Amino acid sequence: MAMIQKFRFTPRLVEREEQADKTPAASSGEEFFRVPRAEFLLENRAALNRHSLGELVVNAPHSTDRRFTLPVEDDTMRGAGLQRGDVAVVQPGKEYREGELLAICLGERVLIRRFFLNGKRVRLETDPPAGKTIIVELDTPGFQILGRVVQLLREI
Repeated sequence: MAMIQKFRFTPRLVEREEQADKTPAASSGEEFFRVPRAEFLLENRAALNRHSLGELVVNAPHSTDRRFTLPVEDDTMRGAGLQRGDVAVVQPGKEYREGELLAICLGERVLIRRFFLNGKRVRLETDPPAGKTIIVELDTPGFQILGRVVQLLREI
């Protein structure tokens, strides 16, 4: 049973890769805490008599340095909640699952599309799928997967 709940946070955005290597999240003054859930505190009142709440709060370093942002420049992914003018937060990775939203570099264009792998071919679809489907070979010159879209920023 997990006694600690991890809260969502807005990551510190790093625009240049060289900054990411030199500026960990903790040194920037941004630290993220794990706070005990209220249910845990109510169930374990006796533990609170022996410990202070401060002892139950855990400050585990969490780095978001590899994340970067991309502007959403079209409405082809409106079905996934992305629209022109939004900013997508992208997390590079090594493995991606079918149907995930990925940021893709295709020649000079950077696209956000749903990813499907079929052998050595990649199918990139819009959402809703009424737009153009793009199919490329994994070794196509100029094709690169930049990362998974993990967060969306939108002004209100």
